[in-house]
Amino acid sequence: MLLDSKTLEFTPLLNTPISSSRNGFAWAKDGGSLVLSGAYLPLDVADPAEREARQKRTFVAEIKLPGKEILKITDAELKISKWDQVTERLLLEPGNARVNSPTQAYEKIGATWKQVRVTEADTRTDNPVDVTLEEDISTPPKIFISDAKSHRRTQFFDLNPAFAQLHFGKVEAVSWKGTDGHEVQGGLYLPPDYTSGTRYPLVIQTHGFRKDRFWIDGPWSSAFAAAALAAKGIVVLQVGGSIESGEDSKYIQSPEEAPRQMAAYEGAIDYLFGRGLIDRNRVGIIGFSRTVFYVEYTLTHSRYQFTAVTLADGFDGGYLNYLLWPSVDYVLVNGGPPNGSSLPSWLKNSPGFNLDKVSAAVRLEYYGPAMFLGGWQWFSGLSLLNKPTDFLWLPDGSHLLVKPSERLASQQGNVDWFSFWLMGEEESDPAKREQYKRWEGLRPLLHRDDRN
Repeated sequence: MLLDSKTLEFTPLLNTPISSSRNGFAWAKDGGSLVLSGAYLPLDVADPAEREARQKRTFVAEIKLPGKEILKITDAELKISKWDQVTERLLLEPGNARVNSPTQAYEKIGATWKQVRVTEADTRTDNPVDVTLEEDISTPPKIFISDAKSHRRTQFFDLNPAFAQLHFGKVEAVSWKGTDGHEVQGGLYLPPDYTSGTRYPLVIQTHGFRKDRFWIDGPWSSAFAAAALAAKGIVVLQVGGSIESGEDSKYIQSPEEAPRQMAAYEGAIDYLFGRGLIDRNRVGIIGFSRTVFYVEYTLTHSRYQFTAVTLADGFDGGYLNYLLWPSVDYVLVNGGPPNGSSLPSWLKNSPGFNLDKVSAAVRLEYYGPAMFLGGWQWFSGLSLLNKPTDFLWLPDGSHLLVKPSERLASQQGNVDWFSFWLMGEEESDPAKREQYKRWEGLRPLLHRDDRN
């Protein structure tokens, strides 16, 4: 967004999407333009080849103000490092930490940007100190200051001093093979009092792992509660994705999208059971956003058993939601529209048509004014089949929950849910008495119609 400080007009700079990994910007020293990286450019161009390029790739580009004229610099997957205010040379670095490509430098010659050789002066810093944020999978983030000349380094600020009073369990990066053979990576949260040789319950959180980040909940504030679950004595696996970068994207919006992820979850159970870490008869799983579909598909198509599940605010590949919010995604993942020659494919693949195969206790969470309808096919269908299901609706909640009360309802609710179903534990808090009474009423329905 661009704010004109004189007129106070606030408008989109390009009104286009940006890359989540390469986005960055730098102002020219005269304030007359700025350079963006990871930017998709507007499609209002006459040249078909140029339009196609803009549909497929992001660019590094200079935007001249106030007219917003665009000067392309490169379509390489690079991110702005700095625009030197003295030399006016633009320095770009790899936009993906996994890509081992060199830094590039550009100079503006006339009205055109040209790539030039990177010099030592380009990469040398004149700052007397360097300020860095440091963290990893097991180390909370802290800010450090380093003297560029003496190389002395000291901690400047502890962002979470109260963590010193908490006992976190060990978190380790792991990899395993899915039952279809592809290799997957993720993060394993162990209970703080973990004892070797003990088989613990397992909860799988289904997407978003990064080994360079310290996450208590996992990547999202909705439904996920990794460290809190681990503190209850539950092993938590935060699934990432395929070790091969971009490999999972080949299966998106196809009938193979959900089966590939199901194979990852099944392989994870085999891997952790083989390590002697888990009891495979006490396994739970949380789907959030897109992975709601993956978890629902797994519940209705896998022969692996799950005791308890949470499905939170996501795409479900189902018939009711297709009617409510028509999208090509429903057609692509089910092999065609839900009629005619492709109807049998829907009946076979769409989880909502296979609810009779569900043998787990299912907790549904949906957020937003009308989004209770997003989980209605599953809630109504499972209820009619006398299968254990519970529904949390947060009418004012956003997809990524922010309000403390809503996060508590979702995340603490899931800690209670999985502790109840996987460990038989209930908290003594009188405020939760109604919750446990409701769940106790569901217990006789669990595994009533186990699949063959």
